[in-house]
Amino acid sequence: KNGYLTYGEKKIKGKSKYEFLISTYCCHPSLANDNLSGIVLWILLLRWIKQKNRKHNYRFVIAPETIGAIAYLSKNESEMKKVLGGFILTCVAGPRNIEYKKSFLGNHFLDEIVLKKFDEIGLDYKTHNFDINGSDERQFSSPFYRIPIGPICKSKYYEYDNYHTSKDNLD
Repeated sequence: KNGYLTYGEKKIKGKSKYEFLISTYCCHPSLANDNLSGIVLWILLLRWIKQKNRKHNYRFVIAPETIGAIAYLSKNESEMKKVLGGFILTCVAGPRNIEYKKSFLGNHFLDEIVLKKFDEIGLDYKTHNFDINGSDERQFSSPFYRIPIGPICKSKYYEYDNYHTSKDNLD
């Protein structure tokens, strides 16, 4: 049945034809770590990147998890060919340390940059290898698109007690 799905997008121009994707989701607005934290970080990164002198373009997307990413990819199929890689901002305010789930490639230059930077600043972090369980990395990494994208989180989805419960609140 025909209908609609609302998503947000902000493109920030750089000098090259290539771009990076920063995505989060807005399907659980009452959940603090699982949803709201990604939205807040998405906004802060968007503002910060707008102030920088940029070589590449940046595409910021906010949509309902899973179906939103699928709809977005479908509507922007040709533009996705310019995306070199990106990040999913999800569960970024939990009590645990930073966690990074590598892209489906596992050794994409963004994977290497993230881990090198974490080491340089002495961050206590945990890494995960790519698998199809998770957030929107599975849609962006699907066989037709193959966008190397890695989720950045704290208290990763499925791994903290309050995930998808009313206890995932601002307290």
